Amino acid sequence: MEAAEIKKKFVVYSIPGVERAQVRANIVYKSVDNEDLLLDAYYPAGFAFDKSLPAVLFIHGDGPKEMVQDVKDDGQYISWGRLVAASGLVGLPFNHRSADQQLAGRVKVAEDVHDAITYVREKADELCVNKGRLCIWACSAGVPYLQEIFSAPPVFVRGMVAYYGSMDFQQYADTIEPDTPPEEREFILQILKKYSLIHYLQEHPAALPPLLVAKAGQDDPIRNESIDRFISTASSLGAQVEYACHDSGEHGFDVLNDDGISRSIIARTLSFMQKNLLD
Repeated sequence: MEAAEIKKKFVVYSIPGVERAQVRANIVYKSVDNEDLLLDAYYPAGFAFDKSLPAVLFIHGDGPKEMVQDVKDDGQYISWGRLVAASGLVGLPFNHRSADQQLAGRVKVAEDVHDAITYVREKADELCVNKGRLCIWACSAGVPYLQEIFSAPPVFVRGMVAYYGSMDFQQYADTIEPDTPPEEREFILQILKKYSLIHYLQEHPAALPPLLVAKAGQDDPIRNESIDRFISTASSLGAQVEYACHDSGEHGFDVLNDDGISRSIIARTLSFMQKNLLD
């Protein structure tokens, strides 16, 4: 399926109220490199904007600039925003810059993620968001950016969700070319470690907020191996990690695989968000 077609596809699960969700669109949370980075805020139908609600921020994956610069307007994020709103929360999809598939580019994207979270908390009153009750959802190449939460878990993050993303970049260390200069090699190793969530899991498993990890069984084997290793480690350390696997699911199963397993995992994800943000 062409990328343009995928960008139009909505999440394969729905609940009452999604079509009536209210949205404040194209809020500038940051301007950098002559570009405005935007977020949208989805609210429940009939929300009077006279109180605050817990919120879910959505970290998207990576790709060429022309693909990611308007990702929040993709069907996937419109529908996730609406689903969260219909669940009694505020959905906050936002755009970050492209890392251009480069390790060094991850640093600037991590800055965008940090700044989006900071903006939401600083503008919580204007956004009608409870800044002390946030959940961070990430998918694909966006999952490693949960490292900010993993490295120093803040009390305001009450939950995290990781869909079909690598949990351990350090497994790529053996792909570094033998003739790589020592300084460059060290930089690469530092980046691989920084964005490897399993590293932080092993450092302080008890401090992490509740986490839901979802794997697509037909995804890249190396990525799935990292997920399996993370789940096994989390279990052995007693971390608060829930696990869901769509054995026949593709990377992006929430929009690509319209079946009962996808719908069950999405429903479970919404329940996970409500439990950790509303209880």
